[in-house]
Amino acid sequence: MLNDRLTLSQDTASRNPSTRSAMADGMLTRTERGGEVRAMQEKLAGLGYRGQDGKPLASTGYFGDDTFAAVQAFQRATGLKDDGKAGSKTLAALDAATEAKPQHAAEPDMRDASSPDNARFQQAMEKLQDMEKQRAHAGLQPLFADNHQVERTAGQLVLASKAAGMDRIDSVVARLNGTGVFAVQGQCNDPAARRAAVECNHAVSQPLEASSRQAEQLDAQPQQSPHQQQDQELSRARGL
Repeated sequence: MLNDRLTLSQDTASRNPSTRSAMADGMLTRTERGGEVRAMQEKLAGLGYRGQDGKPLASTGYFGDDTFAAVQAFQRATGLKDDGKAGSKTLAALDAATEAKPQHAAEPDMRDASSPDNARFQQAMEKLQDMEKQRAHAGLQPLFADNHQVERTAGQLVLASKAAGMDRIDSVVARLNGTGVFAVQGQCNDPAARRAAVECNHAVSQPLEASSRQAEQLDAQPQQSPHQQQDQELSRARGL
């Protein structure tokens, strides 16, 4: 009994598979090998079918006992004759099952136009980039190594500004020592302007996807009254 993980060098040499496609007869069967077998194995494995040993089906390109068992299991599940031979009906059913399998979509984040936080994220990105240009014009070192860090910091500013009850980000300013940045709603020189701060070292370490999830979770939390938000901001300003 040969499983799919064995390599038969003598068999390979004698058959010279490069001269004959495994699908030349319209069917994939035991001992055949090649790209068609590998593609079938990948589809079976993607649907969760395993070899006779119960292990995930390996995409070796060789039709051994493990592949035979997986094909039989698929045939039984789809009401086909379970002869373990992958003919046109079995392969067509396999293609249909693969296409029908739900695809795991990438988790959306603030960069997506459909995100409820996209507008604020774009505000944060624009203001951070403006701030970096102003620093460069003044001969100061940039706060961020690349745009990836800018995006992560923008995500944290969105999160912090939402937590502070802010509606938008009108500007972003940096601490004098460059260790953090503030999102500002209103005029920077207005004592009544609302602010939310993030630490740069922390911000650049936070994946944008994580900030996006946390920002969405804030939407589900009870909103504080304006007086509660103002009290919290005053407390932070006083260092309490």
